[in-house]
Amino acid sequence: QDVELAAQALALRAGSIARATNDQIAASDLADAEAEALKNAADLCWSVQATGQLLLGGVITPDRLGEGGQRMLARETGHSDLDALAAAMLETSGSAEAAIDRILKGS
Repeated sequence: QDVELAAQALALRAGSIARATNDQIAASDLADAEAEALKNAADLCWSVQATGQLLLGGVITPDRLGEGGQRMLARETGHSDLDALAAAMLETSGSAEAAIDRILKGS
């Protein structure tokens, strides 16, 4: 949600009427690295949420997924397994957090 809120704020500052998160980010004047960090976080989180909704109808926990569900979640997010996905989520969310902090400090 933080990435979505940041994207909405960026779109408002840019005077953009874009509604999709990535379009809102693209409409901003962010540095490429910051825009990429926000887009990557939005894309990864969306993939995890969409797959979770498809498989479980809600919150994802490894024990509820089962082996097939875990493989599907990893595959749909472009990772070899849930450990790789977890590492990517930590890195991606950390990069997005740093970008949001820089945006807020620049406001």
